[in-house]
Amino acid sequence: MIKTEEYIKKNAPGSLYGEWAKKEECWLQIRQQNFDVSLHEISDDLDSNSNASRRKLTKKDTEKAEIQTSLDRLKSVHSKTWKKIEEWGRETEKLTQYQRDMANTISSRLWAQKELTETERKQGEKILDIADKNPHLFLDMEEFFLEDESEVIAGTDITADLVQAIAQWNNINGLLDQKQHRFLEYLARGRLNMTGKNKYIAARLYKKAQKLGFNEACVSEEVQ
Repeated sequence: MIKTEEYIKKNAPGSLYGEWAKKEECWLQIRQQNFDVSLHEISDDLDSNSNASRRKLTKKDTEKAEIQTSLDRLKSVHSKTWKKIEEWGRETEKLTQYQRDMANTISSRLWAQKELTETERKQGEKILDIADKNPHLFLDMEEFFLEDESEVIAGTDITADLVQAIAQWNNINGLLDQKQHRFLEYLARGRLNMTGKNKYIAARLYKKAQKLGFNEACVSEEVQ
């Protein structure tokens, strides 16, 4: 699943990889990849008679996966694009005042890298369902992400050692959330590639960690 997700995010045309993942074109490309998976290693999971090693998704697991997919969809839209949606909704009256306020809130939360509440997630889905019918709102979104990458990465040398140091620091202090910490560890260990987008995310987490007290020089001392 990890390799499939990485492939979709890397190869999706534009930033709305969640939408591309739903299309037949994406599925056809996925079918042509082998991802270097050993069928021997996962043979127990493929054996329908091996009840002991087979995991069944519970209703709770399914709901959790659906919520994560929903959050990924909302986060794949740039904070500036959310602001555009708010302004468009006001000018066209396609969004209610409540929805416009919600779009503005989501924009602010994404910019500040804060988690969305359940209400914000549900309302965000409804807003995107309306906005998706107006593709012009998303035309310059890729440029927004590229601008962010250039601005954040400039002057910041993102290396595997630096990423590992941040992950080490967070192991001790626990100030970054679980998803952010897992991203740092995957990047440091090479399970994720040092793409421009991943460097951008790492650079933002680096700056966030600095605000929370991260200092490279202190990491080795804290570990001891």
